Amino acid sequence: RFLGKFVKYKPELEESVTDLLLDIDNISKCKHKELVKAYAIGGLSEYYESSKDKERVLNFVKAHLQSTSPKAKKAAMEFIKKYNKK
Repeated sequence: RFLGKFVKYKPELEESVTDLLLDIDNISKCKHKELVKAYAIGGLSEYYESSKDKERVLNFVKAHLQSTSPKAKKAAMEFIKKYNKK
């Protein structure tokens, strides 16, 4: 969530932060990547409404609706419920 809050105060870094969060599979060496993705989704939700890359973010979140991590699955469902008003 820290990176999400950071983007609120430094919007010029949004693209870089979004790229980092969406590429967590290649960046994280942690064995609990699905849990890390839950935190990434939380961070993305901090600035999603002002995001310039909503489609990529939404696709990332939707991909985690079937996550093996209950926390990631819950974060994805809450994100979709909040932002995907279609």
